[in-house]
Amino acid sequence: MKERKEPSELKLLRMLKARGGLVDESRFWNLEKGYRGEVLFDKWFFCLDGEWIVVNDLLLEYGGSLFQIDSLVIGADRLYLFEVKNFEGDFYLDEGR
Repeated sequence: MKERKEPSELKLLRMLKARGGLVDESRFWNLEKGYRGEVLFDKWFFCLDGEWIVVNDLLLEYGGSLFQIDSLVIGADRLYLFEVKNFEGDFYLDEGR
């Protein structure tokens, strides 16, 4: 089992920001919002019925490329992969896009 941990880069940027250091504000807020969204997803998923094994922040390598899965959920007969996004604003569909 792997619990979700705050990303090291976010911790570092938060410390630098608190000390008035130079911080890429856009990068900081993207990481902050992303982490908050993942924590909200964890709380939501925890309330669901059923027996699940949940592995968070799974870092894998395939074909020389690293990739990360936000949440891998293992059920009795299925695997679910979740890529959590925490966008805000107005979104709309136009001809299926």
